[in-house]
Amino acid sequence: MLTKPKNALLKQYGLLLAREGVRLIVSPDVQKIIVSEALKQKTGARGLRAVMEKVMLPIFYELPQRKFVRSVTLDKDCILNGNMPKELAK
Repeated sequence: MLTKPKNALLKQYGLLLAREGVRLIVSPDVQKIIVSEALKQKTGARGLRAVMEKVMLPIFYELPQRKFVRSVTLDKDCILNGNMPKELAK
């Protein structure tokens, strides 16, 4: 659900960012953290979507103000603490 099917969540968010000319980077270790956080919610695929929405929504609001950002790298801090990726941090 996160990476495998044709319409996986990371692919969807990657395509949304690509429309802005930005590449989404999520390492396998961070993917495991996303899954772990989703499992804590015990809501299946909805948990994955909830975790990703919580992380990505602030990014989508911040990107239009940052014209020179070409990639966004999600890290452990983004997922667990809700911090912005380093590329968007003020």
